[in-house]
Amino acid sequence: MKKLFTFIAVICFALNASAQYQVKNSNFEEWETISGTNEEPKYWNSFLTASGSMLSFIKYNQLVSSTDVRPGTLGSKSAKINDRKVLLSNYAQGNLTTGCINGGSMTADDASGNFNYTNESTGQCMIFKGRPDAVSVWIKNSTSAGQSKGKIAVYLHEKGYYQDPYYDYTKNGKTIPTQTGVGSGQGTSAYAKLVASAEASPSSNTSWRQEIIPFTYESGVDRPYYALVSFATNSIPGKGTGNDYMYIDDMEMVYYHSLASVVYDGTNVTVASAMDLSNQIYDENKLSLTHNAKGNAQISKSYDPATGLLTITVYGEDYGTDTETMFQNPNSFTTYTIQFKTYEKGDVNKDGSVTIADVTALVNIILGKGGDDDMANVNGDEGITIADVTALVNIILGKN
Repeated sequence: MKKLFTFIAVICFALNASAQYQVKNSNFEEWETISGTNEEPKYWNSFLTASGSMLSFIKYNQLVSSTDVRPGTLGSKSAKINDRKVLLSNYAQGNLTTGCINGGSMTADDASGNFNYTNESTGQCMIFKGRPDAVSVWIKNSTSAGQSKGKIAVYLHEKGYYQDPYYDYTKNGKTIPTQTGVGSGQGTSAYAKLVASAEASPSSNTSWRQEIIPFTYESGVDRPYYALVSFATNSIPGKGTGNDYMYIDDMEMVYYHSLASVVYDGTNVTVASAMDLSNQIYDENKLSLTHNAKGNAQISKSYDPATGLLTITVYGEDYGTDTETMFQNPNSFTTYTIQFKTYEKGDVNKDGSVTIADVTALVNIILGKGGDDDMANVNGDEGITIADVTALVNIILGKN
């Protein structure tokens, strides 16, 4: 009798739309009118919905919906941000964020007044619960002022206030701004704990290309509550040429779903899609597997003793959560196989040979004294009975 043993018969993934394993509208297909003909991507914010004491100086539209999209996309829109000359050689860089832009200082690089922040009170915040390994985004950009580059930053943090760029208010003897939506209190204790960050400063390149930025995780923290994402035409505040821009398309949180290591009976096995241990008999207790994901990836194993084939599947943390965005789909998994030694017919105790010990094991199974019955149906009929003992004895005596 062939019997498939599944060590993880049911894998429960508590991943659904409310879990937020991707940033909403990260393909920039949904737009909403803000004022007149001005638009912002849904769930994202620009200078049009900014806050701060300098609001009258910064509330200009530096964002448009574009039909210039990255190659191979399933969508028809991208977001384009551009810089704007403010005064003399100072420029307001194009800025797009999942939080809120604050303009509170005439000095461009004053991070105590000019920053993007998680604004809980106005809903300018992006709930996010995953532990991704990297962020992928398609861009093309022009930053023509000397060594200037663009900016991509993702900060995953616990519930509460966080801002980009970070500013140590206590060290500088200042208090976190108290205008509506911005955290109150003084010092770094007012910040929510940072869980992970991914940052890049892409050089000018007017062709579409994919940027894949790994996350760096902080120690002593588990899961984030918000994702504060910032895109800017220039990584240096106040710098620009008046012609700088960045197109942004198809941002995706990447969750790894691969095996990092396979150890069998104390020996490392080179990880491959198909591995060969056909000189060894499978013992679950001798197998150790690890995955390469920062998040809660799942590993399932199923073994067929008739063929000696072990199938291993690694599921990414975002597996099955395709209701959130176009990126998440039920294909977030990788499958591996390991070929082990097959058992001879009648090897009831699965020790690699057919002997009188197998008769003892078979009798114990029939008497209900326990034992693994994978190989117990020796004659291949519908049940495990004394007829199987007869068939087994005949095999040992060479009669069958």
